Amino acid sequence: MQIADAIMDEIAELLKREKKPNGATKEEITAACEKYKRLLILLDGAFSGLRTVDPTREQCNLTEEFIQKPMEAWREMGFSVTPKAHVFETHAIKQMRTYVGGLGEKLEDWLEHHHQIGHRLEQRFRGMKDRRARCHARRRAEHMISNPGMQVAREKVNPKRGRSQGEIEAQQQRVAKRMAVLREQQAN
Repeated sequence: MQIADAIMDEIAELLKREKKPNGATKEEITAACEKYKRLLILLDGAFSGLRTVDPTREQCNLTEEFIQKPMEAWREMGFSVTPKAHVFETHAIKQMRTYVGGLGEKLEDWLEHHHQIGHRLEQRFRGMKDRRARCHARRRAEHMISNPGMQVAREKVNPKRGRSQGEIEAQQQRVAKRMAVLREQQAN
């Protein structure tokens, strides 16, 4: 989350400009935004670790450390521990160690992507009054999206689509660096 600094600094400036007479002081706003910034960076590191495909024991241990820190910050900020946060804190590492390949390939990003495509197609064909024609048009569009020949043609037009192995390795290196920084901070 390299842009967390910029985002939270911008939010802090907006809050300071829109300050109400009985609202928080500029120092309180800055302090609160710093807490959120830290939490977002810690969560980003933890989720990056969980996304590792075929994690080593060392990567699992580092990710476990990286999960503990944002949950400590979560509680310090007074947030309730929701069922998802509980699963994240208590069960994710066990699953990361247990499931072959880790959790990186088990995520449901593809399902969310499918929902986004479906919504776009609904919007695209919503003006068609004839229901049969609308269904036929949507089915054709879905076929074109999923047709391997069309996918190859799109890749030729836009070769930067998707992540290369080099990008995946670079992400893994960034995660390792974040984890090293976390260990160094814990030592201090």
